[in-house]
Amino acid sequence: MLRFSLCGFPVMVHWLFWLIAILFGVAVTYVPHGWPGVFVWTIVIFVSVLAHEMGHTVTAWLFNKQPGIVIHSFGGFTYFSGKDLPRWQHFLIVASGPLCSIGLIGCFVILLPLIELSPLISWAIIYGVGINFFLTVVNCFPIMPLDGGLMLRDLLGYDNEPALRRVGGGFAVFLLVICLLFNQLVLAVLMGLLAYLNFKGSMNLQGGVIKQ
Repeated sequence: MLRFSLCGFPVMVHWLFWLIAILFGVAVTYVPHGWPGVFVWTIVIFVSVLAHEMGHTVTAWLFNKQPGIVIHSFGGFTYFSGKDLPRWQHFLIVASGPLCSIGLIGCFVILLPLIELSPLISWAIIYGVGINFFLTVVNCFPIMPLDGGLMLRDLLGYDNEPALRRVGGGFAVFLLVICLLFNQLVLAVLMGLLAYLNFKGSMNLQGGVIKQ
């Protein structure tokens, strides 16, 4: 596991992240761009996930938390210690991730005039826009523990979490079918995992409190 510090925040990167990022890169970029395209893809997706999590992390730090980042197989998460936050503060922490991804899309769009300088720069800009658009859309799905599901829980209250998990699980099953129809097997596995976690979580919840 790769460990380093960014702006004073601890970051851990699991080796599975690199493996899955490379596999995605081979599937998406190898045919048109070869291994250089896979390399650029992997770097851009790492920077994109890291920037997304930094949005969560910096906002948590502003609320006097001590956050850190873990980047794993299908993305990442931000953790922090201390007392529970008011729902509005937690909502802002969660929302900061997608907002940071949107900001990164803007940065890549600004760089569009540089697209003709070299193939590597061109690929990085195109991948950057596409990857961050994808991350923003997927993360805003109303499925826990994605950002959209967490924000919905913060808005509607923790007492509604069992119902939210059932809705999220159903939506994940719908997306799983769509992924299978379009032969997106890796995304189908992700949606299947999210569906399982949401339905299992719903059954383990009573009145919004997890059974110990």
